[in-house]
Amino acid sequence: MPPGDGPAVIFVHSSNDMYGADRMLLRVLGALGPVIGPHTVLLPTDVPNSPDSLAAELDATLTDVVFMDLPILRRSYLTPFGAMKLAKRSIALYQMFRKERPSAVWCGTSAAVLAAVIARVAGVRTVILHNQEIWSGMERHVLGVLSMSVSHVVSVSSAAEGSLPGWLRRRSTIVTNATADVARVAPIPIEKPLSLLVASRWNSWKGHRTLLLAWKEAKIEGRLLVAGGPPPGGKGIDVPEMARELNIIDSIEIIGETSELGAIIDRSHYLIVPSDEPEPFGLVAIEAFARGRPVVGSEAGGLGGIIDHRVNGYKYPNKDYRALAEVLRSLSIDDAVAKSADARAKYLATYSPSAFESVILKAWGKINGD
Repeated sequence: MPPGDGPAVIFVHSSNDMYGADRMLLRVLGALGPVIGPHTVLLPTDVPNSPDSLAAELDATLTDVVFMDLPILRRSYLTPFGAMKLAKRSIALYQMFRKERPSAVWCGTSAAVLAAVIARVAGVRTVILHNQEIWSGMERHVLGVLSMSVSHVVSVSSAAEGSLPGWLRRRSTIVTNATADVARVAPIPIEKPLSLLVASRWNSWKGHRTLLLAWKEAKIEGRLLVAGGPPPGGKGIDVPEMARELNIIDSIEIIGETSELGAIIDRSHYLIVPSDEPEPFGLVAIEAFARGRPVVGSEAGGLGGIIDHRVNGYKYPNKDYRALAEVLRSLSIDDAVAKSADARAKYLATYSPSAFESVILKAWGKINGD
């Protein structure tokens, strides 16, 4: 099916938040927009649309946004009724692809991979999956079957790429995530106490319990700042209650959800990413690097490739709270100051917008056979 008069590329995205995958879609559009020609972003209707949403950011860039009942793979659809919904939405998406005849379809996350199958059936030859996840268990098998329709993969880390089936891995190019630079890098605060920040959704696998147990074990003179909150959907954990149960609430500052994360990083000495399960990437870690803050993180997954141990931060084995407690006891304000320049240098070389643009433009050239 030759391309039509519609958008050259249709991006199918699975969420309407402003978290990692959403911010990376904006980054992709910013880099590729000038070279791919007209493009449209399809957003799902089964998620909230708030003033701080991805849609609002896309509107500000004058990107063409279309809301649809998209066939996004969600656990809530793993029922006979849910399967019927996905089938109906798949037909509607197929009809759109046939009408618009895009030259390429970009699936923004693995949850959007069903759109790859539909695009191929509709005659689209170039179908890209932006793999921002680590595939495992039964999901790996299901996603592997659906991904047979994918012609190219862009993976955010070697950990994400390595989780793919071998045949799909050969279609993959690694393009690490990036984050915006800051106008001014605030110096490391020299005032006590030592301040450590954790900023993530309060999901069970994000390692908050591991961190709190380590904090109790380490018995350091410092302050633990906790930003974030429970997920809007699904089961979360109660971090403040967990801290109260461990009798360490007095040394913890619960910040909660915030739109001022940058300012909070600036008043911290270290960022901690204590994920119990491997992170596909770890966007908040490079946000800290951009601000000259070293990072302490679990070593598996994408974080293992971001943090250089004892250079711009520290790594420890996943779920090992005693190992993390040892790291915490070794931290100091002087050490944070010493590692600040290396953290910033790693950001500029690898995770800045210019570094990202250079790599993704090469990947796009490869996709187009240039």
